[in-house]
Amino acid sequence: MRIDVKLLAVLSDVLFFLLSLFSGSALLFLERVVTIETERAVALEALNTRLRAELFDLQDAYRAVPAKLESDPAVLLTEWAEETFTVERRAHEDRAALTAR
Repeated sequence: MRIDVKLLAVLSDVLFFLLSLFSGSALLFLERVVTIETERAVALEALNTRLRAELFDLQDAYRAVPAKLESDPAVLLTEWAEETFTVERRAHEDRAALTAR
């Protein structure tokens, strides 16, 4: 057999081996990238869901602010008096009962 045929056979075998290694490593790398991207997409979806829920909670709290700011001074003073002092409730029937007090 001639030397050029032997060199061609060895060169083709080495190139086939190297291309096989390259394509195998490329496939493994691609699989790893796909796995990482899938995990990232799942994490992003969970984050978006959590942020959306927190946003709705904040909107509800923001809408509730005016209700918390409304106050009736008579009710607030009555509650403060009941917490601070001992309050005795009496029902007066007419003006005479009020003046007799």
